[in-house]
Amino acid sequence: MGDLYCEKCSVGLPNIWICLHDTCTFRGCGRYQNKHAQQHYSSLKHSVFINPKTLLIWCLECDQEIIEDSSMALRSIFASNNTSKKPEIDQKPKYKGIRGVIGLKNLGNTCFMNSSLQCLSNIRAFQRYFLKTIDIEELKAQELAEFDIIKTLSELFNSIWNGDAAQVSPKDFWDAFRKSCPFFKGMAQHDSQEFLRIFLDKLHDELKFEYQIGKYRSIVSDIFRSEMQNKITCKICGNHTVKDEEFYDLSVSIPTAEDIESYKEISKEVRSPQERVTLYSEKSTLWSKIQQIFTESKDVVSIYDCLLNFCLPEELRQKFECLNCGEKTPSRREVKILKPPNALMLVIKRFKYNKAGMKISTYVQFPMTIDLRFFLSRNTSCQYQLTGMIQHMGGVNGGHYVSYCKNFKNNNWYEYDDSRTRQITEQQLLEKEAYILFYQRQILEPREKLKKGQKKAYLPSYWCNLYRTLSDPGPIISKYLLCGHGMLKPLFSLSQFTEIASSQAEEIREKFSQDCGIIEKVGECESCIVSFAELNIRTELELELIKELNEITPFEGPWYLISITWLNHWKSFCCHESSSEKRTPMAIDNNGLFLDGKIRKGLEKGKDYRGVNRHVWEALLKLYKGGPEIRRLEVDIYADPAPDIICSTPSLTAEHMGKLRVIQSTYPNS
Repeated sequence: MGDLYCEKCSVGLPNIWICLHDTCTFRGCGRYQNKHAQQHYSSLKHSVFINPKTLLIWCLECDQEIIEDSSMALRSIFASNNTSKKPEIDQKPKYKGIRGVIGLKNLGNTCFMNSSLQCLSNIRAFQRYFLKTIDIEELKAQELAEFDIIKTLSELFNSIWNGDAAQVSPKDFWDAFRKSCPFFKGMAQHDSQEFLRIFLDKLHDELKFEYQIGKYRSIVSDIFRSEMQNKITCKICGNHTVKDEEFYDLSVSIPTAEDIESYKEISKEVRSPQERVTLYSEKSTLWSKIQQIFTESKDVVSIYDCLLNFCLPEELRQKFECLNCGEKTPSRREVKILKPPNALMLVIKRFKYNKAGMKISTYVQFPMTIDLRFFLSRNTSCQYQLTGMIQHMGGVNGGHYVSYCKNFKNNNWYEYDDSRTRQITEQQLLEKEAYILFYQRQILEPREKLKKGQKKAYLPSYWCNLYRTLSDPGPIISKYLLCGHGMLKPLFSLSQFTEIASSQAEEIREKFSQDCGIIEKVGECESCIVSFAELNIRTELELELIKELNEITPFEGPWYLISITWLNHWKSFCCHESSSEKRTPMAIDNNGLFLDGKIRKGLEKGKDYRGVNRHVWEALLKLYKGGPEIRRLEVDIYADPAPDIICSTPSLTAEHMGKLRVIQSTYPNS
């Protein structure tokens, strides 16, 4: 198969298409190369071609894939002499009325986003969170920076799962996302993995809550976050250097034949015989036709081979600094998964970006279920079930994304090609060229449904969603919802808690979180509501005064430089984070700009510090105190200090001082 080339030029696999018209075996390159297959169709009207690498059958006249529904259907295609007759393929979106099976309109090169959203929508914990757990009005009151993304995504999921249209437009979500991330503006093509990483990072940052000091979790991290251990071993002394890191998706390379041969025996141990997938029946008309054209193919690459290639010990090409030896030494690297995710996002690296760039179209065999036992730091069973897949069709410089998802309502598989949807079989799914695979960790032990009882107890609604849908819901965390008086924090409503029977709550607490006490009563805290209202009044007054002082002209006197870290904290306090957690900033802290009493080297204006005028500096100093003072005639931390004589008299008027006293009396500093 490796010797196949276009009959008109030197283009080879994987960009070769073979004509399937009777008696014709023409080989031509695709539309992203020199278009010789297209020219063959234009001159002879031979419309049906197959890609020998991906086994994708494509009709050039219809410009769409032909799916093998039965061998009789394929025989009729192959035997027909009238290839100009268009196959009868229903262009209308089907399955109208089935919950979750609704197409997404392509808004111009947005198939990468549509396919990603469909896969996320079919992860039950993710779907339930946006449909049933979050309270849009609460989020609006918190004035989240990315509120529009969250709101429009929730509305889109509601249209997909509760609507009856055959397709919906993701325009509102797309507009909100591009406004937040200008990188995606315009009509350029983008990648699904690229979108997923940026989108999920944004969601996590906006929805995260602190469950321990300095530790955060969100619906994104609870579903996708995993921990990986990189262990580098010195080959001279045997010393280990271990580094743990978190990831949301696991990107694996397609190994070479030599790589696969080197761990052939291990590969047999990792996967069981029933997990080996038969792609085609020998009796299939399509398979018989292919066998006449190609020699017998070698063993296909499996996703297990990709994981072994990623995790097994390998010799490092460059020497590594060994702390024990005190020099760079020959070393080897090994990777293990410390904490497996609830949903494993496996990305097969199909794109290489060198001078020309190329796409690797090697078929990778993937099972419906997978066990990560061999790849974990602890040898325990960890079974996953396939719930979604994204396929990329085309080359490195362009193409099309299609997703395939298992509907958790009826357990059927569906293809989502932008606005078009159709049901497919597992066999049809396994024939596709996978790019991104979504596996969900299986809940091995049946869980009792949450129920009410005479004696009440309350669990966080957020955690109840995880309990119902994830293998590992994590510890029960409720402190982030409660004030110091044990009642609801301002901006949170009673919907944040789910009422269940007290006896069941005790059983759940013992199993999932022994350190969490049973909550028997929830309600609003009048004291905190009053205090929070006073805090909001202070931020409004403070922001108004600082803006007024910043706009005083003409400006005379030096610039005062403030650490960007402290300024960002202050801006979050005053400008947009109306969170019930917010507290007044600590004292102005410029110490991070110094090292051993001298200005640090390499500091950048706008990145590490900013300048404010004398009026703003004196107001902030009155409110927060702190320092040390950094005074310059220009906004340059490395310029000479401004002379003291310029700053000998106060700049704040009696009116300004009166406003500062009102601010301080409205809500004192924390």
